Parts: sequence; C-alpha cells; structure tokens
Amino acid sequence: MNKLKYYLARTLKILVVLVILVLVALPFFITFLDRTDPLRSEGYSKSVSWIDNNTLERSPGTDSLEVGWSKVSITPDQVVPLAGYGAREDKMYSAIHDSLFVRTLVFKDSLSTKIIVNHEMLIVPPALIENLKLKLSREDFENIFFTATHTHSSIGAWQPGLLGNAIAGEYDSTIIDFLTEKVLESIELAQNDMQAATVGFLKSDNSDLIRNRLVREQGTTDPWLRILNISREDGSTGLFFTFAAHATCLSAEYNDLSGDYPGLLMKNLESDSTFQIAIYAAGAVGSMSPQAPGFRGYEKVEFVVDKLDTQINLLSNLIQGSPQNSLSIIHIPIDLGEPQFKISRDLIIRPWLFNSLTKPYAGSEITALQLGNNLLVGMPCDFSGELVEPLDSLAEKNGLNLMITSFNGGYVGYITKDDWYDLPKYETRSMNWYGPGNGELFLQLTKKLILKHADNTSNSATR
Repeated sequence: MNKLKYYLARTLKILVVLVILVLVALPFFITFLDRTDPLRSEGYSKSVSWIDNNTLERSPGTDSLEVGWSKVSITPDQVVPLAGYGAREDKMYSAIHDSLFVRTLVFKDSLSTKIIVNHEMLIVPPALIENLKLKLSREDFENIFFTATHTHSSIGAWQPGLLGNAIAGEYDSTIIDFLTEKVLESIELAQNDMQAATVGFLKSDNSDLIRNRLVREQGTTDPWLRILNISREDGSTGLFFTFAAHATCLSAEYNDLSGDYPGLLMKNLESDSTFQIAIYAAGAVGSMSPQAPGFRGYEKVEFVVDKLDTQINLLSNLIQGSPQNSLSIIHIPIDLGEPQFKISRDLIIRPWLFNSLTKPYAGSEITALQLGNNLLVGMPCDFSGELVEPLDSLAEKNGLNLMITSFNGGYVGYITKDDWYDLPKYETRSMNWYGPGNGELFLQLTKKLILKHADNTSNSATR
C-alpha cells in the first residue's frame, strides 16, 4: 500500500510539473487573434499611396495592337507528386490522363509589350516566380501577368515546408527548373508569332454550373463566364476566358495527372478549327464549386465542359472586336502584416511558428493588366467569388470589362467575405491566414484600381 501511495504521489507530481511546463511554454507558441481593422494599418495606407502615385502607361492613340501566342507542354517525363489535396494519401501520380501546358499571350503596341502566362497547375508556384526573376530582366519580368487553371491534379513538388509537402508533395527543385525552362520557351515562341489583332469582350451567366460551397444558400456566387476574343489579321482566333468554379470535379481519390475541367475545355476548343489557342484562367474561385448534380469524377468534368464549350462557341460569334489602346500593367504591393493562423475562434499560432512550418510564400501583390477597356486583376490568393459583384458593377459603371483571376504568383491563402471569417470551416479557419477584415481591404484596393484605370481609358480616348 505504501508503495502504491508513493507511485501515485510521484505520478501526480510529474503530471503537475508537465502541466506547469505546458502552461509556461504555451504563450511561446499560441497567442490571441488580433482583430484590428486592416484598413487602419500602415500597410493599407502604403498600398493606397502606391496606386495614387504610380502613373499608368498610355497609348499614343494609334490603336495599333499585335498579339502572339504559344502553347508548350509541361507534362513531366518522370513520375511526380500531384498538387491539390492534403487528404490525397498517395501523392505520386499513377498515370497521365491529360497532357498539361503552359500557354502564353503577348500583347504589343507602339510603346510596350505585355505578357499573360497561364499554367495548368494548382497555383503559379512562388518558387517559380523567384526563379524567373533571376532569368529575366526586371523590366521584362514586371510586364508579365501570371495565371493558373487551379486544377487539383497537376504537377506538385514545387513548395518547401510542411504545408507545401502536405498540398504538393515533397519539394524538388528540379521541377522548378523544368517549369522555368518551359515558361521561357513559351514566351519566346509567342513573341515570334506577332500579328495585328483586335480584341472583344462578352460575358454569360452560367448559374446552373456553380454553387457557393462555403455557406450554400446564405451566400452568393460569381456565375459569369467572361471571354476575351482575339482576332488576328490572318484569320486566326484566340480566347482568354475566366470562370469561378473550382477545378475540383476530380476528388482526392483521383490519382492521374489531369487538367480537370479547364484542361479538357481548352483541349476541345483548340481541337475546333475556330480557335487556335484557348486559355482558361481561374477566376474568383474562393468559396465557389462546380455544380453537376448526379455526376462524379471524369463524367462530371465532361458535363461541365460540354455546357461551357457550347456557351463559348455561341458567344464567340457575337463578340465584336476592336483595336485596343491603353496597354499597361501595374503591380501593387500589399502588406497584410503577420500571419494569423487560427486554431480556434480567437487563438492563433505565433507567426514565427507558422512561417517556420510553411516556408513563407512569395510577397503578395495585386496585378492589374489593362487592355483598352478590358481590365484583368490578378490576386495572390483564392479570391472569393462573393466579393466580385460590387467590383463588377463599379467597373461596368466606369466603362470597363473586369476579369478577376486568382493565383498571380504570390499566395496568401483564402480571401473570403468578412461576414464569414469566424465560421469553423476549411476556407475561413485553416486557409484564411492573415486575420479578419482582409476581404474589405482587397475590395477597397481593387475599387481604387478600377477607378484609376477607368480614368486612364477615358484620357486615352480623348487624346
């Protein structure tokens, strides 16, 4: 009995010591969420000043535009991890279902050249961006607008750190070298394929193909298919288009390399003699999912593609092309402060711990590419479709066609509607990395960008 009492007392003492140590150590790893309004931050003020003080390029009014395009395969020649799902148990692909590509558009007027580079990947890897900065001159690099299709079944191994490994498999620097080579090749090919061109825009409501996956009936969607139709003097036609439904027709159980619905849609459009190149860029995909009741897997892919393919072919015949001026690009740096990775409603892990586990992604910025009265705004995140409507309305009121894309080469997680920030869901807890209020911050900065570019368009038109 005395021995039992001794061991019980000793065990209790050890437990008390352990509890004390945990309580003492806890503040080094966990702290309280900071709910300070980011619109009152120094970082926001700096971004506003950047927008106000940077002058946009303006066309001399000749209305001359040349466009070139290219498509280069990025299908790996060895088995690589797939990127897209942390829940995917075996990340190495089992077969190649679809070839994958980097597609490039080059726009040139009498003053400058601007480039869109699109990747059939989950995101544009930040490590790829850093590598391209080393390979290109500063001027050439800053004239590029990056986009991705956001397929969850494409090449991985592109991001070091615990989070990178969970989403994209074990990091392999040779993948970054391979992608860098292909991007540079694609740009060069497009630059050698320039012809005079006109550009037209149209959009179409496809509410039946999209749903709000975050809050269902409580929330809204961005249902618009937005299309830029490019007609060149030799009769060839190219497309650049966006849609906001996540490329997640293929689930975590799917282990083949695939472009999901964007990949098949681009392939089908390019197989039609009408279009020589078709580029899908993920729109405001945050909180948005494809809707295809009764279909799963690749049957779901085919259902969504059939609907969108029909819409695009109908709309392309209605788009009126015109010469474009006001070709410009601007990069607005955004300082969101320290990361605030939530573990509960009001508790976060310390920023140093988050950074050490994830290896910080590239610095965040908003990118804006203006092509006449068409304004492409690239976001460094999964940007929520619920945030688009007020921006779209403001753009239309000011004579602009707005196309918002996600994944511009930086990545700061999800930017969602602030009303939902405290929901204990994947997008708002696990992937909303930089604290409350950032939905409004992105809205306000984008509104200022729209007004700045609207002024640039009106000034160009009256010269």
